[in-house]
Amino acid sequence: IKGTLKGNHNGYVYLMYSTEGRSQKMDSSLVKNGHFSFSGELPNPVSATLLLEKVWAWTGKEDMARLFIEPGKMKLSITKGNLKAATLTGSVSQKENMELDALSAGPREKMKSLSDAYDKANEEYIAARKAGKDEAALEKLKEKATEAKDKLDPFYEEMRANTLSWMKQHPASWVTASNMRWYVSSMKLQESEELYEKMPEAIRQSPIGQELKKEIDGLRMGSPGSKAHVFSKKDINGQDLSLTDFKGKYVLVDFWASWCVPCRKGNPHLLSLYSKYKDKGFEIIGIS
Repeated sequence: IKGTLKGNHNGYVYLMYSTEGRSQKMDSSLVKNGHFSFSGELPNPVSATLLLEKVWAWTGKEDMARLFIEPGKMKLSITKGNLKAATLTGSVSQKENMELDALSAGPREKMKSLSDAYDKANEEYIAARKAGKDEAALEKLKEKATEAKDKLDPFYEEMRANTLSWMKQHPASWVTASNMRWYVSSMKLQESEELYEKMPEAIRQSPIGQELKKEIDGLRMGSPGSKAHVFSKKDINGQDLSLTDFKGKYVLVDFWASWCVPCRKGNPHLLSLYSKYKDKGFEIIGIS
């Protein structure tokens, strides 16, 4: 990769990527007179993150770029302060990635003000919690943040639908395989199986392909009609609790969290269901 950088930067350009599962490799190149370069070997196209700072804590607002690099010769052009606008030529996968990314440009633009409102509401809640505000005040702020987040959901759903549609049209793309990691858990089992089966053998045999297979196999275990995965945990009293202890009963396993407003709003409903059906063998196991 031969690169050029616009803007005053007396330091390194960092390239972070993975070729084996989830283990990350960090490479660096010193910028000299606005030029830098990376060289190495890749088994296949991979998603990479470009940074100008070695220390990186994800907030969503860093100066960074996500690119798809692949075996071959590539040219990269970046501007300090606006890495998101980086241009990479010589990579077919990057071209496909830009095509996919363009599908989300419209929804992202529409949700910008809503996203700012959610960030503000979230910051207000965090500040109030640090200040030791009472539970009632915190609950009110939490609900305000949740309402702001709910307004973003239709746009996230639009982007999700656009991405899934593109992936189904491009099953042989490494961009599809990379993105599927983030979507597979929310896809219907048949949907994920069909997309995986259409992928070339090279993708299915790669670390990312094996990761997808493992995820799909896990989803198959938890799909309707399959046998429940047996687990054991300590309950709130420190006693052992195993799913096998409830064999012969109708069991609802409810995953929830104290910070999840919809979860807490649903608790009274679960209590009423339990009261109504407990004598008929109904049990609820709540996992926080």
